[in-house]
Amino acid sequence: MNTASDLTSNQPTAEMFAPQVAEVFQEVLGGDAPVNGESDFFELGGNSMLGARLVARLRQVFDVKVTIRDVFRARTVDGVAEAVAVRTAQG
Repeated sequence: MNTASDLTSNQPTAEMFAPQVAEVFQEVLGGDAPVNGESDFFELGGNSMLGARLVARLRQVFDVKVTIRDVFRARTVDGVAEAVAVRTAQG
């Protein structure tokens, strides 16, 4: 019998994806500055062109359909990781 905690424990979480999302941020932005959960893609120098590259790379890494809208809404590593978790849960 599945309990509510069993069901939620099987759901993807932002924490599961945040470290890799941070790596992708650094890869796309090309900087050596440390990136953490609160790092804002656009404050780190991201723009719409780099956002498109970020989306393409996230799709490649996570095999999930993250959108440019997700990046613009979420902005931070933790926010984008949450978007990846939601998209992953949606299948």
